Amino acid sequence: MKIKTLNLLLLITIVFITSCNKDDDSVETNDSFNVTVLREGNKCGMVDDIPGTLDYLIEFDQNTTDLPISNQTIYYAAHLPENYRTENLQITITFRELNENEEVNCDSAIGGDDYPFIYILSAP
Repeated sequence: MKIKTLNLLLLITIVFITSCNKDDDSVETNDSFNVTVLREGNKCGMVDDIPGTLDYLIEFDQNTTDLPISNQTIYYAAHLPENYRTENLQITITFRELNENEEVNCDSAIGGDDYPFIYILSAP
């Protein structure tokens, strides 16, 4: 009788352990955020491994704690679709932080803007 109970507990434990999913390490929001496209950035170049990415600055309109840097509201928008690269345009986006393999060519020491990057997943 004790062996059956022990086997049942072991089976239940195995089911719980195998049913758990490992969390993805990439930080991605499922929420939409209102932003304003400010302007093209200065001397920052492109995001490597993301061809055609220009350095447009966006500003988050609402105060949110879901941003990669909590006190930062202005970001470079990697992968911002071309039809949304218009100054003062208000759009809604979803985004993620850049992955480790997505490097940024940005040298603020020579007059570039010193803002962090986010990767735009979707815009209207």
